[in-house]
Parts: sequence; structure tokens; C-alpha cells
Amino acid sequence: MSRVTYSVVITAALTLAFSAFAAAASNELPRRGFLGAALGPEESERGVKVMEVFPETSACYAGIEAGDVLQKIGSVQLLGPDAVKHAVASLGAQKAGEALLLTVTKGTYTSHMTIELSEYPRESHADFETIYDAVDVNGALHRAIITKPAGDGPFPTVYYIQGLGCSSVEAPNNPDHPTRQLLNGFTKDGYVTFRMEKRGVGDSEGAPCSELDFTTERAGYASGLAHLKTLSYVNADKVFLFGHSMGGVFAPLLAADDPVAGVIVYGTIAAPLHEYFEVNEARQMRLRGLGEENVEKSLELVREFNNQLLTARETPGEIMEANPRFRAFVNIRDGDQTHLYGRHYSFWHQLDDLSLPSPWDNVNVPVLAVWGQSDVPATRDDHPALVAIVNENHPGTATYLELPNIGHGFDTAATMKESLDNHSNGPFNEVIVTDTLAWMNAR
Repeated sequence: MSRVTYSVVITAALTLAFSAFAAAASNELPRRGFLGAALGPEESERGVKVMEVFPETSACYAGIEAGDVLQKIGSVQLLGPDAVKHAVASLGAQKAGEALLLTVTKGTYTSHMTIELSEYPRESHADFETIYDAVDVNGALHRAIITKPAGDGPFPTVYYIQGLGCSSVEAPNNPDHPTRQLLNGFTKDGYVTFRMEKRGVGDSEGAPCSELDFTTERAGYASGLAHLKTLSYVNADKVFLFGHSMGGVFAPLLAADDPVAGVIVYGTIAAPLHEYFEVNEARQMRLRGLGEENVEKSLELVREFNNQLLTARETPGEIMEANPRFRAFVNIRDGDQTHLYGRHYSFWHQLDDLSLPSPWDNVNVPVLAVWGQSDVPATRDDHPALVAIVNENHPGTATYLELPNIGHGFDTAATMKESLDNHSNGPFNEVIVTDTLAWMNAR
């Protein structure tokens, strides 16, 4: 069972007055709640253990202490090896100002308590303004977070598009988060930055992100681009897209539909999906020290699974039912009957339909394709390949930039192995800011 500890927080009633005021505005997207407790697995798997309680939070004021066990959140019973995951999901669905019933065990005593939730902390910075906005995406409001230099503008703008995962793009409790450091670096140089939560993530409304398909996610990002161009402090003629990882697959699609000043991609995919999956799996197996004979045996399984998933258009569940040996294969890739790598199978089917790298055929704006030499998930050759496609259609438009000592998460690492061993958690490498700024400033 995983021993990863999740931090989930809900502040106390000190900000309830602000929450009530915010809720009064008809166009305000309600803020999510914040508990003030770090949660971890409980050995008997009969609840979730409170690892730490943060001061001046709802958990603290309710008398919850480290060592207590959460048995239920509302009507959700927390049992089994996935209890922490369920607790995080349940708490994340709560909004500021809502009353939440908790069942808590202290030793042999179990109590029921109701906590009134206030809003999750917001990002802030002494040198510039941080704005919490909302974008209407087909009737569901999505949280947008904007950093803005002092003054009225209009300012050049960077629209940051995140990677594959359903994690939040917001990190108010971690000023050293790599995305914050990247975007803060741009804003300090005079750029507005814009990022938007996916459906069902953070404050965003809608069904869970894990059920989101590629086409719907693309439409959400397009709505974000249209929205940011309406902001008075944004220079609509100087909007740059920054696509990180899977975000670099969405970026050329957006640029082809809605004019931008340029596209930057970092650590992205530009090979057919079958090929990418196989090359990435092989690279990571070799980095982990698996011998060539075992690598080849594993790749046979990868090829067979991908053929059924992508060519035969089967679901993971159908594949596992026909061949049970794929159960472990799917499980270790964050999958189940309908998911792989945390995303619905329809996401992968639709992505495969794009026939990568064909979206780059339609890009006629300046492009900077960046690859870090310590980037594990991204393949080096994809980046000069997409540059060649753009330059074949529009000579001199695209540039390839290769950076040493930087991994997929903008982490400082001398080698791929170092970045892999550190889970991309090395110190932020400022070169991604300085070199992309130099390219944008020259446009």
C-alpha cells in the first residue's frame, strides 16, 4: 500500500465574511474548502489517519489532533487501501461556506462533528497582482488564475497549458512550485500569465477530470484563450501559448484556430501515439536498469496492448477481460476498466485520431520547441521534428532549443537518471525562464 501523505486543508471561520460576500456575486465561482490536516493511510485500513494539524484552521478549531482517524466525510465511508484517495476527492468537492459532517475516532471514542468550511488559500506575490477569474466553458465555470504586472497595460501575455494529469495548476501553499516559479518569472519581466484549471479540478465545475476526453479538454482551453483576449490589460496581439508536456499537443491546435503571437512547447509529444508509448516505456525501463532481454519482452506486451487500445479501439476493461495478464499492466499505469494513466480511454482514442504530428502542419506563427536533456517522459527527436514540419511550410518560423541539466518538471538534474530518481523534484532551473523570455522578447 502506498505510504504517500496527502495534504488537504480547510481554513477556519476567520474568512467566512469574505466567502459570504464573494458568493453574493452572481458571476463568482465558489472557492473550494481547506481542512488544515495532512492525511495518511491508517494501518487497519478502517479510516484515514490525521498525520498533522495546521494551526488556525478548521481542523484545529474543531479539536482534531494528529493521530485521530477520520472514519467518514459526510456520507463517504473511508475504508480500504484507497481511503486517502477517497478522502482527498471528498474534501476537494466541498465548497467554502458549506457545513461538513465528520466522523472522527480518538482512541476508543468516536464523535460526530460539523465543521463550517472557509475558502482555500489564494496565491499572492509582493511584486505583482494575482487575480482569480472564471471562464464559462459550455455552461460550467472553470477557475482561471492570472498574474499581472503593476499598471494598466495592455501587457504581452503567456497562456500556460499544463500536461496530462488532473492535478491543480494552483499552489498557494508552495511558493517554490515549479509552475509558480515559471510564471512568476514571466510576470516579473512584464508579462501577464494565464492558467486555467481543468474541468472538475480545484474550483472548476463539472464532472471529474478523469472522465474528460481530449476534444472536450481542447474546447475548454479554446474558451480560455478567447476569454483572456477580452481582458483590458492583455495585449491580444501579443499572446504566447506555453504548452508543457501534453499541453504542447493542445497548443498547435489552439494556434491554428485563434491567432497568437507564438507557441512555446516544452517536453511535448510529436510522434504517433503508438510510437511514443513504446519509446517512452523502453527509455524508462532502461533507466531503471532493466536488461535488454527483459526490455524486449516487456515491449512485446506494450505493443500488443497498444494495438488493442488504439487500433482495435477496445477499452482497458475489454482488453483485460480477453487477456487477464494485462491486469497488472493496466494497474501500474494508473488504470482500471475505463482509464489509463489516470485518463478516460476516450482521451487516448481521440488523441490517436489526431495522427501526430499532423497538427503542426497548420501552424503559421513563430514556434519555439524546447527539450531538456534530463527530461525522461519526452523524446528528444520529437522536438526538432515538429520544428522541421513548421519550417517546411513557413521557412525560418520555428526554432529548436536544447537545454542541459533540466528535467520534465523544470527541475535541475544533470542526467535523466537523476531526474527520474528524484521524481522531477530537484530545484527549479531558471534557464527555462531566461531562455524563453529571450525568445518572446525578440518577437
